[in-house]
This record gives sequence, structure tokens and C-alpha cells, in this order.
Amino acid sequence: MRLYYALGGGAGHLARALAVGHTLGWDWQQGHLLTNASQARTLSLPMRLTLLPEEVQKQAGGLPHFLEKFLSQHSFDEVYLDAFPAGLRGEWASFFRPSKARFYYLARRLRWESYLPILDQISPFFKQAFLLEPLEPPHQQFVESQAASVKQLMLRYPWVSLPSFFADLKAQAQAQHREIWLVVHSQPQSELAQLYEYARETAQLESKNPYLVLISEVKLPRLAPDTWQISYFPAYALFAGADRIFSAGGFNTLQQLRQVPVPYQSLPFVRRFDDQFWRVAYHRSLRAKA
Repeated sequence: MRLYYALGGGAGHLARALAVGHTLGWDWQQGHLLTNASQARTLSLPMRLTLLPEEVQKQAGGLPHFLEKFLSQHSFDEVYLDAFPAGLRGEWASFFRPSKARFYYLARRLRWESYLPILDQISPFFKQAFLLEPLEPPHQQFVESQAASVKQLMLRYPWVSLPSFFADLKAQAQAQHREIWLVVHSQPQSELAQLYEYARETAQLESKNPYLVLISEVKLPRLAPDTWQISYFPAYALFAGADRIFSAGGFNTLQQLRQVPVPYQSLPFVRRFDDQFWRVAYHRSLRAKA
């Protein structure tokens, strides 16, 4: 049995879990996902799901105690840790040794100096680490010292067809010679509002009148005409039907946009561990070279 451990803000860790499984050709019948992504409970997922209770996240020491009980109830041969090599708060510290399970690390870029204090004296060891994007040099050195094998992995996201409701909107826009612009951001509301205003200002500067579709877990209270708000997962199912996409600098969205030939504009936000400013600049350089 395989465990994929995906804790963090928004739906990004959930989307990445599905992409990792798809890229590595997993049989999710033998998979179990442990996550704090609340939207997971409303989705039809291919694996067993355990949703981390909110009270566990709020309690001091709640995560290690929960993990101890959870792991005692299951026999996992493989454990995949998403993004954080010892967990979001170092909660995996006491489970690496001794362990019958083989540990794997899915490494995306972290602001390593911010995460390093969480590691403290923790010394995880991984059978294999997968590099999902370039890391900061100290992070890279850590991975190479703690993993028996290191491999670059370009994620492929599962193909999904364009939903019929969006295809209908696309046909309506084309009949009116208008474009559809997506604003994609799971949360929080304040950042979604900034992205929405960014899209509106861009339309004004370019003298365009697009339909605007906001894809998010949260809603904005006041919207201009011809603006829709929807909660849809996976959001990238709508990308192929868009004429332009506005997003933050999250890992999954920018990776997905590499697979869809649609113009996009990104507005990075500050995160404790994630370096969205680096990622936006990195993907801009990739586009310039293409």
C-alpha cells in the first residue's frame, strides 16, 4: 500500500498528487491520500482518502500524535512526502527510523532558509527523491545527501475534456467576437481580488471586452457585468477553452500552462515557504527561449 502525504494551503498539493500518480503510472487502487485540502471531500478521487481533521492542525503536537495513530492502523510499503521533506511542521521527524516503509520525496522549490529551522535535528532518508523544478542550491545539496537516488520528473497532468457548460460559453463568446479570460486562484479572497483587478485593468488598457471567469474556492462580493464565478477542479480542464489566463505563481498552474498553448499573465504573491517570484521569472525565461 502506498501513502501520499499532501498538506498545505489550497488545492495545489491535491492536484500534484494526481499528477504524480499519473506520471509514474500508479494504480491508485493501492493508494491512500492523506491531505488537509477540504475540497477533496467533494471530489470523486481514484484513491482512498483521509482528510486531516481541522482540530488536529490547531493542536500543539496534534500532527505527530495523529500520524502515530494513523500509521498504526495501516501497513504502508511506500510513503511519498509532497514538497516538505519532514512535513509541513516537521511532523514526520520520529517516523523515518526505524521504519518498514520506503520514503520518497517530491521536491518543488522552497524558500529553504525559511523551512530549515523546521528540520532542526531531523535527518530523513529517502529511497528516491524526484525533482519537480530547480531547487535553491542548499535545498538541492540536502536532497542529494539524504536520498539514495535523485531523479528529475516532469509532471504530466491527467487529460480532462472541456466541460459542456464551458464549451457553451465559448461558443457564445465567439458568436459575439469576444474572448474568454480566466482568473485562476484557489484562495484567499484578497489575492483573488487583486488578480481580478489585474485582468480588468489589462482589458481596459488593451481596449478589450472579454468575458471574465473566476475559478476559485472563494467568491468576490462585487463583480462587473459579464463576470462569472465558479469552483471547479481541476481548473486546468478549462484552460484549453480560454483566450488568456491570469494566475498567481503557484507550482501547478504554471506547470499546467506549459502544456496548454494559451497566453497567460502571472502575479506572484508572498508565501512563507513557496517562492512564487522566482517561479514566475523562471517560467517567463522558459517562454522567452521557446
